[in-house]
Amino acid sequence: MKKISAMKSTLKLLGLLLILQILGYLFFGLNHIHRKICTEAPMLVDTSTIKHLGIHTKSWLSSKDKIIIKDLLEPKFGIIDFVENESLYQNNYRINPDRYALSYEINYSIPFIAITKEENGTLYYGEEWEMWYAWVFFKWVEIKKIPRGQS
Repeated sequence: MKKISAMKSTLKLLGLLLILQILGYLFFGLNHIHRKICTEAPMLVDTSTIKHLGIHTKSWLSSKDKIIIKDLLEPKFGIIDFVENESLYQNNYRINPDRYALSYEINYSIPFIAITKEENGTLYYGEEWEMWYAWVFFKWVEIKKIPRGQS
């Protein structure tokens, strides 16, 4: 009898944890991935030399997240611009030697997993990454980092 009671308690706890995982992912995770990518993007250059950063994403980014990301990055990089138009991003940031560019796209094809394609660089230097993140109880955890190109 005690074993059945213990199993019921364990199942209730697991059910509660699963509900918290799902709710956290839906209400926080889908937005927090943008912050994780922008603040922890792998950059093989000396970031202290970056004075103007342009960020482009093909994934939806809320205005609240733009403000938070800007507040987090401005002390490190100076001017932060979010550029929605891809050709404007390419012309004004990616091929401009005085600016640095960060672009990313997020794929949520697997529940609780975000697969991102990230690229960053300047006119003279660029790199591309594929990153895999898992949503684990209110936090994105990097599980795989695959370099796709570097010039």
